[in-house]
Amino acid sequence: MTPKIFLLLCLIVAAYSVATAKSNPYIEDPLAEWGDVTAPASIPIWDAASAQVGRLGEYGDVDAFTVDFPNPTDAWELELIVPVCGDHFKDFFPSVALIGPGLAVPESGVLPFDLPEGMGAQVYADDAFKTDYLETRKRDTISSNYVTGEPAYRDTRQLVTIPQAGQYIVAVFETEGHVGAFMLSTGSNHDVFADRPDAEIEAAYDMLFSGAWMGADCNAALAAESCPATGGVAGDARIPGGPERAIVGAGFILTGIVRDTATCLPIADAKIAFWMANEAGVYDGSGDGILYTNAQGRYRLESAIPGQYEGVTPHIHLAVSAPDYEMAVTEFLFETSDIESGSVDVNLKPES
Repeated sequence: MTPKIFLLLCLIVAAYSVATAKSNPYIEDPLAEWGDVTAPASIPIWDAASAQVGRLGEYGDVDAFTVDFPNPTDAWELELIVPVCGDHFKDFFPSVALIGPGLAVPESGVLPFDLPEGMGAQVYADDAFKTDYLETRKRDTISSNYVTGEPAYRDTRQLVTIPQAGQYIVAVFETEGHVGAFMLSTGSNHDVFADRPDAEIEAAYDMLFSGAWMGADCNAALAAESCPATGGVAGDARIPGGPERAIVGAGFILTGIVRDTATCLPIADAKIAFWMANEAGVYDGSGDGILYTNAQGRYRLESAIPGQYEGVTPHIHLAVSAPDYEMAVTEFLFETSDIESGSVDVNLKPES
């Protein structure tokens, strides 16, 4: 063990309790993010105290990890912690799902992803927990997180029941699509870092204490630096009123943020009417709908790639409005046919 790592461990031992002094941190790499439920990362040792430190960086993001249990247990420790980080994560309420054999299948709509065949799931941080979580945030915060040293919102440690031996998946997600950083703490026994090279441990602690893993500058303002008003698109007099929905097909995902031009702050509950041609290039209403931004001003639309209408480049129309703001009408153009995702940010001008 290098002198630098030894010093880091000594600092942790001095600052935090013995029980949590040796939580082994694994940091999400911004260039190689953790996988979702279909291709999860892993938690190496089920009962060792480890911390998966990362973020849900975009609307609909899911981070997932496999855990191999040699025996059933009714006392596996699980905790999800969110750093304070100014106002950047104040609306971020992540949930955790334990997925595996011997668990009941939850009702449709509870999870934002499909379960692997033959597996059930137990969800933690549900609506009741979210209410308690919100009230806790109003009352106080932990003075410092026991692994990162960052101020963090108080959370409740769960004792999780594993009904049978086998491989399980732990998934972290946010039901409203808010983005933010988190630390998933699992296990309670000391992890002595025996299976990690010194260079890897040193790099993990360097990133951990730098705060770069959070994906936000906690000292920076929540507002963007510049928010010029979104200009209108000619020929969009027709704004159909489709049903409220955010999925009208599969194969393409459009995301973005709606902001106030005067403050550059996100606008919650902004209304987004969208419409597009079907894959044959016909406007038949199948691609029409209405959705609303979340508390961070973010939206997510899932669709197929529309076809060409009268030879025009395939596109999705967006009409964005909110009380006391002027409507903005814009569009997303498909420059290529093999694109899987895109983004359109919209800035609304307050009414005079």
